This record gives sequence, C-alpha cells and structure tokens, in this order.
Amino acid sequence: MSAHSTLNDDRDWQHMLQYLDGSLPPSDVARLNERLRQDARLRAVFADLLVQQIKLEELEQESAALAEETALAESAGNIIRLNERSREAIPASEGTIADQATSQPGKRSKILAGLAVAAMIAFLVSLTVLLLQPATVVTITELDGAAVIERGDRRFTATVGERIRDGDQLVTTLTSRVRIAYPAEATHIDLDPSTRLGIGLIGDAKHLELTGGAISAEVAPQAPGSPLTIATPHSQATVVGTRFRLSTESSATRLAVLEGAVSIRHDAADPGLLVESGRAVRIEPGLPSRLARLSSERGSILLEEMSADGDALDHKYLNQLMLSGVGVAPGGSRVRGYLHPPRSGAYSFQLTSTGPAELWLADSARPETGRMIAKAEGGTGESGIVQLQAGQAHYLEVRLNAANLPPSFTLSWTMPGGIRRVVYGEHLSPFDPTE
Repeated sequence: MSAHSTLNDDRDWQHMLQYLDGSLPPSDVARLNERLRQDARLRAVFADLLVQQIKLEELEQESAALAEETALAESAGNIIRLNERSREAIPASEGTIADQATSQPGKRSKILAGLAVAAMIAFLVSLTVLLLQPATVVTITELDGAAVIERGDRRFTATVGERIRDGDQLVTTLTSRVRIAYPAEATHIDLDPSTRLGIGLIGDAKHLELTGGAISAEVAPQAPGSPLTIATPHSQATVVGTRFRLSTESSATRLAVLEGAVSIRHDAADPGLLVESGRAVRIEPGLPSRLARLSSERGSILLEEMSADGDALDHKYLNQLMLSGVGVAPGGSRVRGYLHPPRSGAYSFQLTSTGPAELWLADSARPETGRMIAKAEGGTGESGIVQLQAGQAHYLEVRLNAANLPPSFTLSWTMPGGIRRVVYGEHLSPFDPTE
C-alpha cells in the first residue's frame, strides 16, 4: 500500500501544503491536527512533505551561493586577463616587476610591505566575521519528529546536537517535540507540538520569545541580576530557578508553576504577579489576573513523598509521567491525578521503574473505583487493553513502593492507531489533596 492511500481525500493534501506555506486557516489547522493524531501513515506523509520542502529551500540557497561564487570567479578571471594585457604592454627593456624589485631594493621593500598589509587586512576581516557571528545559546538534546530552525532568511531541518544561535527561531510541527538545553547548567526547555520559540540573549541573561504553542521548563538557579525572561504576545515572565509550564494562544497566556516561583506581568507598567508552586494564572489583556490552583488546570500531575505510616510528607508536580528522583522517602512515593484521553478507544500502558511500582486506573474521576492494571518489579510491566472515553477524566495513580530507592519511573501509553509515547502533561491534571 502506498503512503498516498492513507489520505481520505484531496483536502488532506491541500491542507498539509497550505499549512507548510502558512496559509491554512485556524479552523482547518484544528481539523488537520486531529487527522494527524488519528493516522500514523498520514503523519509520515506530512513529515516527508516538510523534509522535502526544507531540502528544496536548502537547494535554492546552495544554488544562489554557487551563482555568487561563479560571479566572483568570473570577476577574478577578468582581473587576471587585464593584468596579463598590462604586462604585455610593458616594454621588454623595462623588465618584469620582480626584476625591478630585485634590482631596486627600495621598490622591493615597498612591495613586501604592501603584501604584509594586505595579509593583515585579510586576517582582520576573517576575525571580524567570526566574532560577529551570533553566539551559540542552546543545543537540541532530544527530538521526536520533524522540527525547523529559522535563521534569518534561511530555514533548515533540526537535528539532535544542533546548536541554536542568538536570534534563531525553533518551530515544531503538529506532531513533533523538541528539548533544548543550556550548556554548563541543568536548564532545559521542552517544546510542545505546534510551538514557535525565539531564542536569544539580553546582555548575559537568557531571553526567550514564545509566540505560539507551549513549553515546559526546568530552570537552574540563575546568576544574581541575570534572570531568564520569557516574552509572549500578552506577558513577560521572569524566572530565577524553578519548574513551570507556559502556553500562549490568540487571546491569552497561561502559566502553571510546578516548583519554585515565577513573576509574570502584562507589560512594563504592570507591577506583576508572583505565582508560586501549585498555582496557575491566565494573563489576558484587559482582564484582571487571578491565581488558581493547579488542580483546575491541565498540564501536570501531583507527586507526593510518603511517610512510613502512609501520610504525605511533601509534594511537588510533574509535567509528564516520567521522573528521575534524587531523594528517598520513608514510605516511597505516590503520583496521582486525572488522565484525559484525547480520543475514545483501546489503550495499553507500559510502566518502567527502578523499584517495585504499581499503576492504578479508574473508569471515572472517583479514586475508589480504581484498579491495578500494571505492575513492575524494578523493570517493565505491561497492562492489558483498556477502553477509555474522550471527555472523561480517569483517576490515575502510580505507586512507587521502594522506600530505599529514589522515585524513578516512566509511564507510556499506546493510543488508538498504534502510537506509543510518554504520557505528557497536556493529558493530565493533578489531584488536589485539600479536597
């Protein structure tokens, strides 16, 4: 079966091509997004189209560069031919320039001095070009799907290990995800699908511009006076070291803080709002900003450290069902919240952990209806097929029972259509222990 047979009608082709050239209306973007979620082969066709488009642009850029080099070579050839004609016009009795330089020490010194000056100028020009290149800011460390780097008027496909420079734009497609990391510190940013992020510096401070989509970030403590700042069309956030999720849409920006605190404001005239761990806020022009609990927002799930008696000692939030723990709790750890399936159908789950772990899932949002569907003993456990309903919140709990090991686990799911991936925060909301 050819890849083209996955398309239902000509609209799929038309919509994908319009999306790539930026002319697809928002309503059709939503339809295309849903089609891509449901059909793995259609996603492969879309990825091929994107790669082909970028390669065509790269060929055009190479052709333009080759034409410029050819023009320079022709100019150099004309200069050489002109020089040869000039030499032919010199009377034989006068000899060559080299003969004159040899016979006249003063002229020879001037020629050598001129060559030295020319070499120094060429070196300084090369050094200036090198120094004027934008600094490398981050590196792509993980890539799931196809993404694009925009650098000035150039566009090219992103690869793992690619260095992102000051002023670059990083763009994910409808189905791709990217992680970027800053060198020499434990700061990384995860880009959701359909996200556009500008990456740069203001002095020595890191600066990002999120013009569409969503990011999840873990930011190491920053140097005093040099916080990480993130601008969106509706706000500016200031971060000195924390974990958070930031998303923007046409009319508003949403911030959810998983750990630490983030300051956010509408504009320079706004005194701003400090959003602490476990809180979220929506920034919308013309409307007051109010703090809300994370339990009312999608994007995270609750992690609790337990005592030997089964009481919660401390808690924080995860932006996906993956954790590499650094501490040990006397009674192990517990992750709990609500799973929001993107569509109805048959799902299966894969639980991997460093110690004993259990996955519990309910048919509804009520914890008491949950049942254990997978178990891992310091390895990987698989669930059977589970029928889930779109629009229905399902209570979910991961019990990490090792009291002598840091809580480390990964929970993946296989969705209808055969796609397997980690359960990301966009499909999760946290349990509220105060309710």
